[in-house]
Amino acid sequence: MTYDEMEVLMAVIKTAYPEFYKDYADIDAATALWTKILEEYSAETVTAAVMEHIKHCRFAPKISEINELSIKFRPGGRHGLPTRESIERIKRLHDELVQERLETEQVKMLEGRYESSF
Repeated sequence: MTYDEMEVLMAVIKTAYPEFYKDYADIDAATALWTKILEEYSAETVTAAVMEHIKHCRFAPKISEINELSIKFRPGGRHGLPTRESIERIKRLHDELVQERLETEQVKMLEGRYESSF
């Protein structure tokens, strides 16, 4: 999570919660702190956490709340956001299954007992 990415998310939070940092003079310091606390997560993970918070909570989030949600939304977290590797593995398995099914159908056709299961 970079400062620029966090700056965009802070604007999203401010839009969803207009009272958020309304009277706060140094939003840059707040953005820097949020960036530091959430730096281990990707922008996608923190964005998912912020959006989840906005959907379910009437009050502006605290850093700790977004951190907790980010733990759940990071790849491999409890919400099961897939990692790039797991997506590739699923694609390979899918392709293998489709190929196996096609080969089975071809054998049935050659043996004269073809009934399409597609």
